[in-house]
Amino acid sequence: MSATRSDVEFILTKRLAGYLGRAEMAVPAGDENEHLTDPIGWALRQLGYSPASLIAIGDVDVAAVAAAHIDALLDLAELRTMESMLTNLDDVSVKGGPVEARWGELRADLLKALPKKRSDVAAMWGHLLATPLDGDAPRSVRLRAI
Repeated sequence: MSATRSDVEFILTKRLAGYLGRAEMAVPAGDENEHLTDPIGWALRQLGYSPASLIAIGDVDVAAVAAAHIDALLDLAELRTMESMLTNLDDVSVKGGPVEARWGELRADLLKALPKKRSDVAAMWGHLLATPLDGDAPRSVRLRAI
């Protein structure tokens, strides 16, 4: 079984529907969500895969993922999508008549959820990653005589 980009987007959209809607990053069903390109690409690179492009992740890129890595791809892309939402939000509220957007509340929700999500993903998939999620990469020091 190989996955497609639309498979990955479908699952990410289901997992993050509330956040995507509140962040105004949702798209109509069947349309490619440009907001998910970077998170999917980042997840691929974290797992050691090399997408053909940084800005256009396609079915061929996703199909290259081993079946044993699909869940890791989904979890990593979900984490990166949440982080992307956080960096793209303004910490303001806007009110126009009866309509109000409270971006600060979404920001607070993401800040609360992200540490656990990052920890869970690192614990489950850390052994597969090209670089660690928590900053605990092995360190080495070399001394050279000049």
